[in-house]
Amino acid sequence: DTQDWAHDRYTDVKGKSTEGHRPLNAKAAVVAELDKRDADLRALFIVVPPGDEAKPISCSICKETIKSEFLDDDKDWVWKNAILRE
Repeated sequence: DTQDWAHDRYTDVKGKSTEGHRPLNAKAAVVAELDKRDADLRALFIVVPPGDEAKPISCSICKETIKSEFLDDDKDWVWKNAILRE
């Protein structure tokens, strides 16, 4: 029977919907959400105060060293993957 071989036109072979590429199972949805949250956090940055471009700093929580980078588009020195907590 040809219907046994035909796929739903809204679902590809890997189980993703063609509309928005959303995973069909709950575990994949959780993993996708965590990946998105991680990418969103990594996109955050703080503009480095003038004169502190070469100053070594580290995260007060995990102690990871934060390096400054120059963003050509914004013409600013920034600490990437960082947020300011007061």
